[in-house]
Amino acid sequence: MRCPTCNHSITRVYDSRINTTNPKHHAILKKAGKVWDWWEPQLYRVRKRKCVACAFSFHSIEIDILDLEQALKDIRGVSDARLKTLQDLEQDNLELRQLLARCQPSDSKR
Repeated sequence: MRCPTCNHSITRVYDSRINTTNPKHHAILKKAGKVWDWWEPQLYRVRKRKCVACAFSFHSIEIDILDLEQALKDIRGVSDARLKTLQDLEQDNLELRQLLARCQPSDSKR
């Protein structure tokens, strides 16, 4: 894991937690929950890390690769559905503009 600040290749793990209901672990899990709880609220591990070069502290999330692949597949599905909806709306908008153009009197008839 590289440091996000200085890109140094060695970071040390100072704390590692799985998602549990233990209130002692709430602070570190709260940070990860904002990122990953929407998908799988149980099966990930949060690690508190510190860079050995610049002493920057940060958190990382360790998840199963199959969970990540499924989450990305689901996100793509939602994205594709929204894109299709947008394309349908654009087509409807075009059709409405064409209808309005036909309904308005032209300058040549005046």
